[in-house]
Amino acid sequence: MNVASGFGTIDFSFWRLLLVTVVIGCAGVLGYLVSADMSPSAHGRSVRGSGTEPPTTPMRGRRAGPPPPAAPPAAPQPPPVVPQPPGPGEDAGRLLRALIGAYDTSTEQSVRLHITQELHKAGVEIVIIEPGVPFSADHMRCVATEGTSEPQVDQLVARTERPGWIRADGAVVRVPEVTIWKVPR
Repeated sequence: MNVASGFGTIDFSFWRLLLVTVVIGCAGVLGYLVSADMSPSAHGRSVRGSGTEPPTTPMRGRRAGPPPPAAPPAAPQPPPVVPQPPGPGEDAGRLLRALIGAYDTSTEQSVRLHITQELHKAGVEIVIIEPGVPFSADHMRCVATEGTSEPQVDQLVARTERPGWIRADGAVVRVPEVTIWKVPR
């Protein structure tokens, strides 16, 4: 849709695509930040007042008395496990899942086309099963059935609900999800 203004023609589909791209980028960064352990102790910093340290100054208002009995020595503790940040492969997988999720939730054909083209450039291809193809559990997942009285279409794909995605090396990212025809028995 183009709108004429005093500054020329504004193409809203470009701005919509830009907005979706920014939202996808922000979602990926937010997902990375949320999944990281942000507690101070996980990063080697001590936390004061956590309740596990003995008090360093005597309490006021108490009379001095005999010292409390000594606690038995504590067993040695293993060093704390520090979570490692995700590696480059994990970030790429997270971004791939985010783009596929954006494709699934978008109703705009221009956005879906842009995501498909960008994934193609990254070596990930879309897999859409055409109607009429025999169902194969090795290559697709049946998510619904549709009744039919015609036995010749029994167990054939009626439609693809969500497309599949495959990498250039043949690794399946997601199998296509389909609805198949089913003759009631």
